[in-house]
Amino acid sequence: MSRKVVFIYLFIFISSLNINAQSVSVKGVIHADTVQMNTPFSLSFCFVNSGLDTLFMDSITANIVISSLGVTPIPIQISYLLNIPQSIFAPGDSVLFLDPQIPMFTLSAGDHIVTIWPSSIAPIIADTSITDLHVISTISNINENLTQNIGKFKSDIYDLSGRKYDNINCVPSGIIYIRDSKKYIKIKE
Repeated sequence: MSRKVVFIYLFIFISSLNINAQSVSVKGVIHADTVQMNTPFSLSFCFVNSGLDTLFMDSITANIVISSLGVTPIPIQISYLLNIPQSIFAPGDSVLFLDPQIPMFTLSAGDHIVTIWPSSIAPIIADTSITDLHVISTISNINENLTQNIGKFKSDIYDLSGRKYDNINCVPSGIIYIRDSKKYIKIKE
């Protein structure tokens, strides 16, 4: 009988914690999926009060970590302090993070993961966003030599907006295009 009572009290305690807990979610993450090594890239997102109560705090910290995929080296961690207007973070309110440029000087070529999470002095449950980022080496050529091998390939070429191109010569320079389920960037004519 005492086990049942303890279990019921524990269940009520955990339920009451969840009712009063505030969570801040990471929404609307926008950054390029492919960037050049040693070149800064833009990042934007919002912190949204997705809880039921108003949070009274003057700022929230945006923690951003960029680390290699599948490797556990020391990741690059950057923290930014975002001010909350009038120190009131009501349910449904959002705080926009629009970074001019994030430095990329210590990343190597290959796949990386961008992780974003909020932290605060006020007790919150932090929601985390994880997105992929591919870093291209500045010394590698990201064009394939399609002009010589165009007869071998009969696959369609599309840009990221879904426009179809008849051949590689129709693709403008600087456009990311997809061929054979792979992404390429045309950097020269």
